[in-house]
Amino acid sequence: MWLTDAKLAAAVSEAGGLESLGPNAGQTSVTRDPGETAERMRQEIRKVRELTDKPFSVNVLPIQNGEDIYTPPMLKVIYEEKVPVVTFVGEPDEKMFSDFKEHGIRTENRYGKSDRTCSRKK
Repeated sequence: MWLTDAKLAAAVSEAGGLESLGPNAGQTSVTRDPGETAERMRQEIRKVRELTDKPFSVNVLPIQNGEDIYTPPMLKVIYEEKVPVVTFVGEPDEKMFSDFKEHGIRTENRYGKSDRTCSRKK
């Protein structure tokens, strides 16, 4: 069981903070299927929205070396669900930054170095 879930994200947002949903937020079992992982995240995102109208974040952990089978379906869900903020680990590539900006998503880098930022256009 993972600590982060929709209830925690909504509570932190309601208190004025910004909580991130990790890739397995709210789950009690592990799946190795990228599509199922992304769909589970979709459900958790929707639960957050039922509990608050405040911003929240979803973690994106792109794999730097090797085949990344989890990030593309997760990004698809993030874009479709119009997540307001993405917290990423490491350095997203230029295309990822362009896509975040195109979708009006703010970014936060918690781990790793980045001198790039994308913010929501007003």
